[in-house]
Amino acid sequence: MAYAVINVTGKILNPDGLGVAGGRMEYGLDRVGTVDDGDTHMLLGRTVIEIGPTGDIDIDVISNDDIVPSGSRYNVLIVARDGTTYKMAWEIPNTPASQDIGGIIV
Repeated sequence: MAYAVINVTGKILNPDGLGVAGGRMEYGLDRVGTVDDGDTHMLLGRTVIEIGPTGDIDIDVISNDDIVPSGSRYNVLIVARDGTTYKMAWEIPNTPASQDIGGIIV
């Protein structure tokens, strides 16, 4: 069974509606999970990326629909350059192949 890799894009916004002016985003599953493509792969840890100067992100992640056990979420921590932090959770379906962050926040 193949698993879906979904491209997630969008802009991280401050409460005032302006893009977060840089910083970092950390994300990872809320529990250990596995995916299967003929071999079983365990999903562990967190990934850290830089947020663009206007709040833009562009990442590839495995769809929650393809992770065992079911019901997982991605926990996301945003740390803006000014030190402000935001937390959110994402659930990423396996279609469409590209998702905007506004549609996956739970």
